[in-house]
Amino acid sequence: MWPKYDNKSFFFHSRESIKNNGSTVCFVPIGVGEPYFRMGVSVCSLCDNFCKKKGRLIAEGRAIKKGYRIKANSFEELKVFAKEFFETF
Repeated sequence: MWPKYDNKSFFFHSRESIKNNGSTVCFVPIGVGEPYFRMGVSVCSLCDNFCKKKGRLIAEGRAIKKGYRIKANSFEELKVFAKEFFETF
């Protein structure tokens, strides 16, 4: 269960793909202490340099505007979800 005071975004980065230069996944909580998050993604092309700061800004903006809604009961579930996303992308 998530602590009620914990209302911050979580970021995961990957540079292991051969298809792109790197990608960032952001999870923004919906409400305080709730297990629901909005997910945003930023993908760096092969022509660009990977930058965590820019990737975080883009992914967080996409999560806030039109994020895909997911349910996660723990931080470990978010990690697993991000890892599965990186493996399929």
